[in-house]
Amino acid sequence: RVGKSELVSKNFPAWLFGRHPDWYVGIISYGDDLAWELSSACRQIVDDEAYQQVFGRDRTDEATETIEIDPNTKSVKHWKLRGYRGGMCAAGINGALTGKGYECVIFDDPTKGRKEADSADYREEQWSQYGGTFFPRVEPGGGIIIMGTAWHEDDLLGRIQRDNHNRWDDPLADHWTVIHIPAIALPGMPD
Repeated sequence: RVGKSELVSKNFPAWLFGRHPDWYVGIISYGDDLAWELSSACRQIVDDEAYQQVFGRDRTDEATETIEIDPNTKSVKHWKLRGYRGGMCAAGINGALTGKGYECVIFDDPTKGRKEADSADYREEQWSQYGGTFFPRVEPGGGIIIMGTAWHEDDLLGRIQRDNHNRWDDPLADHWTVIHIPAIALPGMPD
């Protein structure tokens, strides 16, 4: 409850579109409903008057193209920016983002809760979806953000952190920056 979804899944993609309107962003969550809600919130930011004053149709700089949503693609599952390649696609962890390449894929709460995290079958399916469906969709030079509760040492977050630690010296391995925000202060943390 520190506002990570607000900052990373809603506002950050809108900012990306203002800077890189040809970028495609994927939003993944434990279920379609949450992914679509995050996509809808980002879309509302891009449509907002304040955003339009900075990046969009209300700019006074006529030499710069405007950033606005293509009116023909306003679905919460998939929407695009008018006149650009960029846009957003949203799906649950078992959904599909195939057929497109993404400059940024954001996983926001890929695990719903303790029940799913404790299921070895669910964790294996989640890992399979990540490695087989989502990871290959990232364009060269693109990035992945994964955020959520670390429910289990072998869930998606746990496996990636373990792999990151074990392969840190490998220049060909993916390297992750881990930002840990504990819900409860750990021993030795400043007040």
